[in-house]
Amino acid sequence: MSQRNSIREKFKNADLLSFTSICVGAVVICVILCIAGLLFSNRREFISGILFGLIFSIINFRLLKSAMERSVYKEDSKAAAFFVTIQYFVRFVMKAGALYIGFASDRLDTVAVIVGLLSVNIAIYVLNLINTKKTNKE
Repeated sequence: MSQRNSIREKFKNADLLSFTSICVGAVVICVILCIAGLLFSNRREFISGILFGLIFSIINFRLLKSAMERSVYKEDSKAAAFFVTIQYFVRFVMKAGALYIGFASDRLDTVAVIVGLLSVNIAIYVLNLINTKKTNKE
């Protein structure tokens, strides 16, 4: 029981990489990429692809956050595992659908959709690197 309480405390006190800061980081990365995309000849498709991937990436990350929070507070571990597995497949199908739309659409640049889908991951790595450098200085 004490392990469950310590996990709950970690969720309550997890401000090192909060949901908001990660989403803001992903948006900043995508804005920088959109500005760089103005140099390309197919800028409309590139910017649309980045924004399309970013939206799906943030929704996916929000669903992941919600699933993890809800599973921590479930009393039955089997029910929590089943819930997380179902949520995983929902997010997987959602990403696959976004990739399919990115590949099938003429109005979206495929590489830009993939980069947009990876924007939250990139933001997590960058913010983690910044936080690691801050803690090493202290």
